[in-house]
Amino acid sequence: VISGDDSRTDHLESFNALYPRGGYFGLLAIIGPSNLIDVHPSMKWSLIPKLFLSLDVDIFWRYSIDDGIYLPSGRLNRSSGDSMNRYIGYQGGMQIGYEVNRYLTIDTSFFYFINGGFIEDVTAGNNISQWSFSTSVRF
Repeated sequence: VISGDDSRTDHLESFNALYPRGGYFGLLAIIGPSNLIDVHPSMKWSLIPKLFLSLDVDIFWRYSIDDGIYLPSGRLNRSSGDSMNRYIGYQGGMQIGYEVNRYLTIDTSFFYFINGGFIEDVTAGNNISQWSFSTSVRF
């Protein structure tokens, strides 16, 4: 639970994560960490040595009906408008990765965000999908 704001016109009382990573709720970075109720179960399996599979789902609700939703940068994305719906939506994700060595990991992931009632009330937007390929270097 990430606290909300008492005012529809500003977000001065909203939780500020200061310097959140872009994908605070997974690699699909479309919602920032302000004014939310979030449930995020995940599972990770080691398929064979150095190869892993990770699955997760992230479910979002607005903290209150007066709250909008925010971008990962903290900027307001959508105001509350006249929507009385708290349910924002959910995203499911899958990631497959290979640890080449202790310093290098490569992976691919797919995420799909399904709009909830609030998004449908305030936008004409479609569901969002994202596929990515990434490498991580640790030193």
